[in-house]
Amino acid sequence: YADEIIDIGIGIDERTIADNLQRDLIKLEEWAAEHSLSFNAEKSKMMIFKRKNIFKKPKLYLNGKALEYVDHFKYLGVTIDHKLTWKPHINNVVQKAKKALMISRRMIGSNGA
Repeated sequence: YADEIIDIGIGIDERTIADNLQRDLIKLEEWAAEHSLSFNAEKSKMMIFKRKNIFKKPKLYLNGKALEYVDHFKYLGVTIDHKLTWKPHINNVVQKAKKALMISRRMIGSNGA
């Protein structure tokens, strides 16, 4: 499988953006086939970054399967959300730090000696 790839569509007309993204997905499928690779549609996600609250989520397909829309996802170790707030990423980092602290406390002991 080929992984950790991102395709970004920018514009004001949602239909044109969707058409361009679908064309990109077809090109990616063709490239992958030429190189004996494939993309996993179940692991591929779609996210819309928008200013307007009203935005249709057009169906886009990879290898004949509709892609799922999500509000956040992890890309190269960074959790990105659809509003670009960093909150999910910061929460993930805080949770990891808390787990590491708890493990360290158990290893050291409750009295710290």
